[in-house]
Amino acid sequence: MIFRIYRCDFCKQAFKRQPSQMRCKRKFCSLQCFGGSRRIDKAPEQKKAEKAAYDREYRTKNRALLKAKKRAYFEKTYDPEAARIKRKRGAKRHAEYIKAYYADPKNKAAKVAYDADRRAAVFGPFSDAYKVYLLLKQRVLQQLPDKYERLKATGYYDNQKERSHA
Repeated sequence: MIFRIYRCDFCKQAFKRQPSQMRCKRKFCSLQCFGGSRRIDKAPEQKKAEKAAYDREYRTKNRALLKAKKRAYFEKTYDPEAARIKRKRGAKRHAEYIKAYYADPKNKAAKVAYDADRRAAVFGPFSDAYKVYLLLKQRVLQQLPDKYERLKATGYYDNQKERSHA
């Protein structure tokens, strides 16, 4: 048997080992030194920061895979009846929350702007043009003399005729 002398990367002591037993580039004389090397010089905050950075990188690289896994899990576990019951249970609380949320003018303005952006996003690169079109349409309708003319221009009375025949 051939033994070589190595120096432990953790405790810096010399030790003998067969070259075939050295499975990794770093050399350790024992499992205790190997474990100690993994625990040194890192505060818990640093470990958390490194783990968070690794997780962010992993999520960006494997976005499609993770979405597919989540979709499969959802399809496997989703129960429409249980979801309906849960929504019904929280409906009153949600209605109160919405009422309180819209009572603040800042929240309402932000939500209106968000909804407009969301609807315009359907048009992709032309979303800004769509927003300008909506503003122009609104200004034109404001120029009409009375409420009847504005409703007629928006097609309100056409919808009324369709409803009465249905």
